[in-house]
Amino acid sequence: MNHPTATDGAAPATMRAVVVTRPGGLDALEIRDVPVSARKPGWVRIKVRAFGVNESEVTTRKGESGAEVTYPRIPGI
Repeated sequence: MNHPTATDGAAPATMRAVVVTRPGGLDALEIRDVPVSARKPGWVRIKVRAFGVNESEVTTRKGESGAEVTYPRIPGI
């Protein structure tokens, strides 16, 4: 799936993301177009072509993380 990119080298306004909508099973995951975050000083932006899922993200999806975890949430460490 190709996602539109800006022709002037700027970041597009949106990106596709896996969103955990609530604690639950795989049915709690949605693919959404979300706004691209502003790049902060000292940060870089990379294009992600593939990613892995670690145990922390599975725990969050299941609702087994601490009370500080809120939904909807875009996983990624």
